[in-house]
Amino acid sequence: MRNLHTADQQSPNSLVTFTQIFAPTLILSLITFGGFFYFEYEQRLAEIAAEETTLVNSLGQSMLNEIAIVQADVSTFSKAQLIYDYVDGEEAFLGPIINRFTDLATIRTIYNQVRLIDAAGNEIARVSYNQQTGTATTIAVDGLQNVSNQPYFQRGMELADGELFVSDISLGGGNGNLDQPALPVMQFAVPLFDSQGNRWGVLAFSYIGTNFLSRFEAAGQRQNRDTWLLNKSGYWISSTNPDDEWAFLYPERLDRNLANRNPEVWLNLRLPSQDSFYVDGDHYSFVRVCGEVNCQFGSQLNNAQSIQLPILLPESEWIIVSHTPASELSIVNSLWPYPERWAPISAMLLVITILTAFATTRFTGIIIALHRKEKELLQSNSLHEGFFEKNPSIMFVKDLHGNYSLVNESFYNFTQTNKADIEDTTLHEFFPDKTNQITGDQDRQVIEYKQAMEFEAKWIGSGGNQYFSILRFPLLDDHGKVYAIGGIATDRTDQIKARKALRESEEQFRSLVESAPEAVVITNVKGKILLVNKQAETLFSFSRGELLRMSLLDLLPDIELDTFVQQRPKDKKDSQIHQLISMQALNSEGMTAPVEVAISTSETESGLTITCLIRDVSDRSKLEVQLRQSQKMDAIGKLTGGMAHDFNNLLGVIMGNIDLAQRRIDKDSPVYQRMDTAKKAASRGAELTKRMLAVARRQPLQPKPTNINEIIQEMADILPRTLGPDVEVKHDVSENVPNVLVDQSGLENVFLNLAINSRDAMPNGGKFYITTDVLHLTKENPLALQDDMHPGTYVQISVTDTGEGMTKETLSRVFEPFFTTKERGKGTGLGLSMIYGFIKQSEGNIRMYSEPGVGTTIDMFLPVSKEKGKTKITETIDTTQLLSDFKSAKVLVVDDEYDLLEVACSYMEEMGFEVIAATNGEQAIKSFDSNPDIELLLSDIVMPGGMSGTELATIAKERIPKIKILYMSGFPSGVIADKSGTDLDAPLITKPYSIEELASALDELLGEPA
Repeated sequence: MRNLHTADQQSPNSLVTFTQIFAPTLILSLITFGGFFYFEYEQRLAEIAAEETTLVNSLGQSMLNEIAIVQADVSTFSKAQLIYDYVDGEEAFLGPIINRFTDLATIRTIYNQVRLIDAAGNEIARVSYNQQTGTATTIAVDGLQNVSNQPYFQRGMELADGELFVSDISLGGGNGNLDQPALPVMQFAVPLFDSQGNRWGVLAFSYIGTNFLSRFEAAGQRQNRDTWLLNKSGYWISSTNPDDEWAFLYPERLDRNLANRNPEVWLNLRLPSQDSFYVDGDHYSFVRVCGEVNCQFGSQLNNAQSIQLPILLPESEWIIVSHTPASELSIVNSLWPYPERWAPISAMLLVITILTAFATTRFTGIIIALHRKEKELLQSNSLHEGFFEKNPSIMFVKDLHGNYSLVNESFYNFTQTNKADIEDTTLHEFFPDKTNQITGDQDRQVIEYKQAMEFEAKWIGSGGNQYFSILRFPLLDDHGKVYAIGGIATDRTDQIKARKALRESEEQFRSLVESAPEAVVITNVKGKILLVNKQAETLFSFSRGELLRMSLLDLLPDIELDTFVQQRPKDKKDSQIHQLISMQALNSEGMTAPVEVAISTSETESGLTITCLIRDVSDRSKLEVQLRQSQKMDAIGKLTGGMAHDFNNLLGVIMGNIDLAQRRIDKDSPVYQRMDTAKKAASRGAELTKRMLAVARRQPLQPKPTNINEIIQEMADILPRTLGPDVEVKHDVSENVPNVLVDQSGLENVFLNLAINSRDAMPNGGKFYITTDVLHLTKENPLALQDDMHPGTYVQISVTDTGEGMTKETLSRVFEPFFTTKERGKGTGLGLSMIYGFIKQSEGNIRMYSEPGVGTTIDMFLPVSKEKGKTKITETIDTTQLLSDFKSAKVLVVDDEYDLLEVACSYMEEMGFEVIAATNGEQAIKSFDSNPDIELLLSDIVMPGGMSGTELATIAKERIPKIKILYMSGFPSGVIADKSGTDLDAPLITKPYSIEELASALDELLGEPA
């Protein structure tokens, strides 16, 4: 009864205590929770606004970069010399201009059409580029149109010199009918003037904006957010809703623009003093891409709100807008995706829930306490104490001085102490100074704010790092003052370590995939792409977002997924790896490329996945083709080299005997004339042999540092006579062109052969144009990617004619030996093959472009020589003078071919030498022994009997150190090097040779010091 009476006496006091303490505490907690929740919400709204502002500025800068590239191309091309020449009346330059149009369209791949238009609006030339096939096409004359009604032509004709017109973005077509396929284009136009300052016409470029607009599509596909591109009239060019796009092209949809649909939003977009705003709860961030004039809205202009275009006539303007609806900015949608923000909010809700539950329990307990028995109270206290003591979490109560008043068994076990150690012991005595300071600061926060707070703690123990989540809460007296601090620490080490291990594993897998040298594509069983790496983006030319929306069959059309699914291992824990499979890959341009694919299947929690490692083998395939071509040409070279030896020996006998016979016959005699005809025929046979060697890159060359411009100047008098009076010859050489290492006579033959081909291609006359320039080739240049050219500096020689041109089929075979389009008997088919072989043998490259009815351009690239050129000195050899200078000289002539030996000896005797003959090495050595005064050795190189000419020369130098040596052979020098394995150590004269050629070689040899 005493206990019950006590409870009855305490009930009113308990009710007052609840009213004075718990109710205000609960209200304060709710207010604190509301304030914290509002702060988190406002902070998230600011982050969203910053993200959207960054997005629109990035898209605006991307648009600026695209326009700047096109402006540079248009402005540069309009100042080209070819344009000026054509405008001034040089119609022959139209072909080269079209060729330049084609090169530009092929290299850039961002232009739909390039036009040259006269003052009446008539198209003079138009080149169209097909992105699907990757080819540029010249429009025939009957396909050209009058575009005088087009805005880009009308505006271009109004501009001053140096100004540029840029149109809005349009899909093309007219009267509601779009071009198929529809392409977003922008028109760029500049005026053209002749040398007298008269307005001649317009140069117009059609820029394809597909790549740029794809970035808007990717940005617009974000969930619950819109990204727009508007023109200056408020019409959508790019929108999340396709029905709103390009409305200004259709008369029946003129009301579908932002200015009419939402005037308040449009008005805010036109204000110069802001770059973001709210309308009806929706948030808008925007940036204006405009010209210098359009962007001048006064002193209030915010630089972050506008991006100025680098154009001289800035009339165009676009607005990039990011729209976030009010529903996305709600509290739930703003904070729900970020669980880290919910942690403190959940803690507050937990505290409020605990306080509410505690207050409710307390209030109910006051009512029930009037009827409870003392035994039940004791039992409740016992259960509470048991819960506290046996709880696996560490629980404690501290006073305001940091002394532990109450702890449970888990605390003793963690600190390895007992009840006696805890009494009157502070935190500082259990934990290090740093931990003591941190926990002391946490306790002060709980005391200051009088509310429960959750903290994370790290403990470095003997077994490694341990992580705890500690809930600290204040214990209040009847007056609402904090008299103690309670705490509950939960061990979360296993959770944190598991989460960290999972995160590290994911990062390692992602890093492994991204750093893989091959393209990695992971799909599900139906081929839907789940993951790709950077190499896959590079190989297929799609962005990662585009690839994740595609199927594997879109990239590898020949792959059979069902086969790999059926062959998967029976044990789901195993993975199946298949051998490399060769197939064709399809990129974003619709072009195919050879690849090798390694495929593996594995079972995951989400189902069967297919992993493909894809290797691009385009370079290897190209090298294989080049190797086969090289092997074919090498085989031809060996064959022609052997043929040349025998054929040259025969020609040497024929030409030598004719030459010797003619010296003993009167020049007016008919016999002399017939022998002269036979000699010329033999000379043509020797020239044919040289051509065959040039095709096989085996001709004997004497490369020297040569100035290309000087050769062209020297050929200026010869080429007009070769081409005839109906062909106009012009050359335009760049100043300060560096020297190249090339055989000068061979290069002169190249010009003559090209002139002859151009003459045959222009039976009714035309233009023949030669230009030189310097090309600094980098790895990124398309020439380095398409042709077998190494990065470096080259001299580019361009030869252009306005002849009949060639078809693609003819152009693909033009360098093949013996291939010709001329009538039977009018060509051997070796001219261009010889040029190709000469340029390749000179370590250069050659490229040809031709269009039927337009003309042909041949570009030759020769590497720059590091040596300086020497002035060419031409001397005339006087055999009579040579005879008097070396009348007493004794010479040994060695050749296994008796007829050739007889010719050579006769030549030497004609020049006054004392001649000794030998048919092999052994006879020659005996001649040295009996004639130690021999001053000159003229020897064949390849001879039977086991001793070659080079070995004989070595023995001759040992016996007569001052002896002069001259080799002769029917093989060219390259073939001799292949057969002997060594380079020649003395000059070589190639059979057949005339007495004048022999005299010239001897003059140069005998004039050198011993």
